[in-house]
Amino acid sequence: MSMTRREGLLAIVGVVAGGIVANASNFAVNTFGRSAGGPPPVANFEPAGLGMGWVLSEADMAELGGLEAQAIDETRFEVTERMDYIGGDFTAFRAMSSGDCAAACDSDPACTRFTYATTKHDTVAKRKMCWLKNDEIEASRANSGAYISGQKR
Repeated sequence: MSMTRREGLLAIVGVVAGGIVANASNFAVNTFGRSAGGPPPVANFEPAGLGMGWVLSEADMAELGGLEAQAIDETRFEVTERMDYIGGDFTAFRAMSSGDCAAACDSDPACTRFTYATTKHDTVAKRKMCWLKNDEIEASRANSGAYISGQKR
């Protein structure tokens, strides 16, 4: 018996689809001793960290907090501690230190300023966040907690 090319392709697709359906039905039946009412609960999940980059465990934060901060090249930046530039954000990410944040700003021609949240920030999800900013700064807040900001010279 000879198959056409179309019949052969349909047979392959049928086998693959059948395997997917079989695996899905096997998963639905086997609940591993849990109630079949829904997914298992997620423990220690911090929804406040969503949208702010990575959600890090306390152990990760302790390890990151133990690293020495790198010095910022003050010939390239005017650095102000406890300063937060508001607005003008064009990217945000976790940085290992304020020096890494400054280096990222220095390497990006669109960046004119940066703000870095230190490990002493009150909001865990913001710790070690780096915001690169352009000239569209709306305001600045002096004496605003655990921030280090810099402006290119």
